[in-house]
This record gives sequence, C-alpha cells and structure tokens, in this order.
Amino acid sequence: MAEHRIKCFKCVVCGKEIVQKYVISCPARKYCSEKCRWTFENAKRSNKGQLGTEYVEAKKPISKKEYNKEYYRLNRNSEIERAKKYQKENRERMTAISKERRHNNILEQEKNKTRAREWYCNNKKRFYEYKDNYKKANMDKIIAQKEARKAIAKKELIRKPCEICGNTKTDAHHDDYSKPLEVRWLCRAHHKEWHMTNKPARGQI
Repeated sequence: MAEHRIKCFKCVVCGKEIVQKYVISCPARKYCSEKCRWTFENAKRSNKGQLGTEYVEAKKPISKKEYNKEYYRLNRNSEIERAKKYQKENRERMTAISKERRHNNILEQEKNKTRAREWYCNNKKRFYEYKDNYKKANMDKIIAQKEARKAIAKKELIRKPCEICGNTKTDAHHDDYSKPLEVRWLCRAHHKEWHMTNKPARGQI
C-alpha cells in the first residue's frame, strides 16, 4: 500500500494555505483549485506575446474568460490574423454551422435580433453613413434588383425553382448588373455560394 504524508503549503497563485495528503511517489500539488492551476499554467501561453505574470506575482487568480479577454487585448492583431486565416480555410464548415444555428436555435435568433436593435438605436448615424456609402458604391446593383422586382410583380419574369437543387424558394441572380432582366434562379444558399467565388459584371451608372 502506498505511503501517505501530510503537508501544509501555500497556493502559488492566491497564497491560500492548504493541508494536503499526498502519496510519496507523487509530487505535492502547488495549487488550491483548478482555477488557480489554470491561471498559473497559462500565464505564458503564447510565444508571440504573453499575458504577463502580474496575475501570478500579485497572487490574484483569474477565470478563463478574464484571461482570454486580457490575452486578446495584448495580442489583438495576431489574433485577428489567425481568425481570418481560419475563416478562409474553413468557410464551408463555418457556413454550415451558422446556418444550422440560425434555423434551429430560436433563443440565438432572438438574441441576435435584440443585439441588432440595440446597436441600431445607439449607432443611427453610423448606420445611415454606411447605407449611403453602400448606395454610392453599388448603384448599378440596386437598380438591377429594383428592375427585377418590378418585372416579377408585373409577371414579366416568372420565378422558377433553383437551377442547381430544385428548391422552390429562389432569388433572382444577376451575372451582369447592366442587364437587369437577364436573371438566373438560385436558392439563397447557392446564391451566396456563387457570390463567394465569383464576381458579377458591373453596369455603368
């Protein structure tokens, strides 16, 4: 049977005194809790930048959320580049995950709607500036979409199933915005997929 010993020690993070019973063949713990262990072991997580040892030196344990927030603040540029690279390499996977979240999670939908409303109420000036800049840069696209909607309303254009998957809910897609009545019918998913990899011809306004 393994021999046990009793040892009193102080946590290396928060300084709390702990009485520990441990096996001689195994080293004694240095931490009073998993929270302190996580704080100490991740104080120097990155070789590009470090969180700083002030949390350990000051004997202040922090949560994983607080640590990640502070780490992001100190390494913002490298983290943004890493996120962009990941999104580019995993675009299909992330699109499928976000689509499933939007369709199946009602709480997430309500949360997003509430957040969007709050942002709009607090940033109306920025919203309308963005809207005006978008109109100036995409006037040919806006005109083509309006003409297509008018033609659909007058039944000059008849909505058809998606030419790829056969879905009956479709968008009028333009390969060339200078030809507003020359459209192809694509479902929303395949419409987005086309624009991810292709650029339509731009009209002259």
